[in-house]
Amino acid sequence: GQAKNEETGKEVTTTRMKQAQSYVHAEYYGKMEKCSNAGGLGVWRSWAEQDGKEEYTHYTVRPKITLQYDFTPATSLRLTGEISSIPPSLSELSAVDQYVDTLQVVRGNPALKPATNYLLGLQYGWRKGIVDINFLTNYRYVDKMIMKELHREDGLFISVFDNQRNFRKLNSELSFSVGPVNDILQFSLTGGVN
Repeated sequence: GQAKNEETGKEVTTTRMKQAQSYVHAEYYGKMEKCSNAGGLGVWRSWAEQDGKEEYTHYTVRPKITLQYDFTPATSLRLTGEISSIPPSLSELSAVDQYVDTLQVVRGNPALKPATNYLLGLQYGWRKGIVDINFLTNYRYVDKMIMKELHREDGLFISVFDNQRNFRKLNSELSFSVGPVNDILQFSLTGGVN
């Protein structure tokens, strides 16, 4: 994509930006008795340029795997894992100060690098008639996560995007559903912890 970013306020600033993302992916599916699996491998290319000066080109290998074991036709356990890339947006890369008001400024960072996202999930499912119970837990680790930092400069609050060390998230959910009743109505209750 291309963007022409014009900021007005105390001064007019124009920044011409280009961004491109490419992705190639291949997958394999297999099944042996009660065990099924799927695997994929992709390559992600992220590129950005600002005012005719190349800022970065980044390649990420994106593997993905799913393993499932069916204890019975109604009960299964699934393990998934994948690695992906989170590139910075054009506004996060913009080398422009954007005045929110007289005290707040948002500043982009042309030195940002894409973050790498690691996801591991485990899911257990049970079904009997119209009753369905699912439990899932996911662990997410993001290396070099892009987040805002806030600091003071010349009496202003400056928000700057930067690559942090990491971001971690663990969430679990339990879902209970009944339905469909007469092919039109389903009741579902889900609770979880993040």
